[in-house]
Amino acid sequence: MAKSKKSKWNGLCEAQLHGKDFESQPCDMCARENQKSLWDRINDGDFVVKGESPYLIKDVKERADAVKAHREKQNALHAEFYAAVLDDLDLTKHPKAGKLMSIAWDMGHAYGYMEVYNHAVTLAELLKD
Repeated sequence: MAKSKKSKWNGLCEAQLHGKDFESQPCDMCARENQKSLWDRINDGDFVVKGESPYLIKDVKERADAVKAHREKQNALHAEFYAAVLDDLDLTKHPKAGKLMSIAWDMGHAYGYMEVYNHAVTLAELLKD
């Protein structure tokens, strides 16, 4: 999937044509245009817990607490990734969306989030009308 080119909103946009107050807020089209693409979010590491590994902590109790917190953060980011992929593919309400993501995850997670996304895109063709 090709990376889409994003423009920067400079206060002058199609809001002028829509009769909106473009000084304070861009129109819906420009606001969507300035959002980071899923491709960019994956490459920027937005779905990965940042910081030092909790597994390096020597104190057993402190390490256990840190690992638990790390896993909770990673699970939340993982769920956010799933939702972002399904939203990108317009499959958020499809009854088999969860199965699609499960298969895509199994096929590609060893190679990173981009590979999971690529498998999801390929498998999504089976669910589209």
